[in-house]
Amino acid sequence: MQDAVLSQGAAACGLCRRSALEPVMTAQQRARMEARVPGWQTVLCAAFPYYVDLPAPKGSLSRYAWGMDYHLVLTRRLAHAAELLAAHGAACAVLADASPVPERAAALLAGIGMLGEHGLVIVPPYGSYVFLGTVVTDFSAPDGVGNAGESLPRCPGCGACRAACPSGALREDGFDSNRCLSQISQKKGELAGWEQALLKENGCLWGCDACQTACPFNRAPRETDIPEFREALTMTVTRDMVEGVTNREFRQRCGTRAFAWRGPGVLRRNLDILYGEPLESRRAEQ
Repeated sequence: MQDAVLSQGAAACGLCRRSALEPVMTAQQRARMEARVPGWQTVLCAAFPYYVDLPAPKGSLSRYAWGMDYHLVLTRRLAHAAELLAAHGAACAVLADASPVPERAAALLAGIGMLGEHGLVIVPPYGSYVFLGTVVTDFSAPDGVGNAGESLPRCPGCGACRAACPSGALREDGFDSNRCLSQISQKKGELAGWEQALLKENGCLWGCDACQTACPFNRAPRETDIPEFREALTMTVTRDMVEGVTNREFRQRCGTRAFAWRGPGVLRRNLDILYGEPLESRRAEQ
């Protein structure tokens, strides 16, 4: 099963037992997981690399959004492993991102990486430029497999990502999601003055890679071989892609991209902030 996932472009994969993962799940996550796969026993967790060695242009999208939407890619590439499990009578579900699986914890317990101070899983030699996907199944992992340890491994803690964070969201005492520039850039509605200033100062159109760029494990990451993440890239969004289009038209045009889920309004607002449209014109549009 793991070989089947590696053959689909995964950088690493491993198994995590229910007994190891359940203690770090919330009650809601446990209930949702049981509803998806009753009697689940094992989570197969895989990391798929997405880095391409191209410079990010000014006002670019975050690197994770350059290629095809990873939800679509991972679901398709993990389907082969799910089919093999189903052929042996196992119940299973392929999940990516919006799922009850605490993916980072599952990846660490499966032994496929370590947790960075920026909160992302690092998988050398690809660094933290990886997407995580899972297959949840009632198949039982072989003895001795599926629990990489009681404590989750962490990076050496050099602090480079904290120092590089432009908004101070990464702190020694934790992560402040309300100050995360990536999350601010994806919020709907009008942004506060300090939020607009952060976007403009950092040329942030959608997402933020500052903490990843600063990480020593990302100094020379290996490139992905997955075609969907390296071909026909969209590295930025221009006005003609978002002006005068409805949400439906935008999704028809860009729906296979990870930046499309919020619709065109957020991108229009961010373009206005970056390139100097007055606030009054944005209010009139709304």
